[in-house]
Amino acid sequence: MAPISVWYGCHMKTTLEIRDDLLDRAKKQARNSGITLRSMLESALEAHLARASKHKAKRPRIQVFDAPRPIDGMDWSRMKELAHAERDARIIRGRG
Repeated sequence: MAPISVWYGCHMKTTLEIRDDLLDRAKKQARNSGITLRSMLESALEAHLARASKHKAKRPRIQVFDAPRPIDGMDWSRMKELAHAERDARIIRGRG
């Protein structure tokens, strides 16, 4: 692995160890795109972090078992209790 140094703004310099083959491909791609390796790495990192935060921001769906309509006035602990009871009943019946 070849260590490379990257500047982040004017505040931090860090050293990364990147596989030689990956670094060679990145350098070639940056050169062919007419940008610096630093610029390419920063853009890739920004894009990755943006995708990660976008996926994290999604709220999970709550599934209510055996209910014909949403249940008004139910708190989280009761919903969890009912969900676990439904799961346990399916396991006992051999369907879970």
